[in-house]
Amino acid sequence: MQSLNVVTAWEHRKLIGLTRIVGDGLTIVYVQDILVLNAYQNQGIATIMMQHVLEKYKDVREKVPLTEEAPDVRHFYEKNGFLDLIYKDYRFIEEGLLKEIKMLKEDIKKLRGH
Repeated sequence: MQSLNVVTAWEHRKLIGLTRIVGDGLTIVYVQDILVLNAYQNQGIATIMMQHVLEKYKDVREKVPLTEEAPDVRHFYEKNGFLDLIYKDYRFIEEGLLKEIKMLKEDIKKLRGH
């Protein structure tokens, strides 16, 4: 799966943070990665990048973070409005994609009048 968007944070010419988004950009986006160098963590950089992502995709029906299981990571996503987290277990990703495909097929049938 290719990246839909990559949001970066820089200090002068040094890359200090990166957020990678995948999805179709219309019905669903996945926050695949949100990374900040250790020396720059807990300074609001990840939150600013996440706010940029949420604003850019505000009209997308479903926004899903894919993350590791850790209390501080869970807290970060919850404080940014995500209640249901999907951990980087590709079984869950596959189930989510299959669910989305089924919903899209149903939407297409409705649009066609079937």
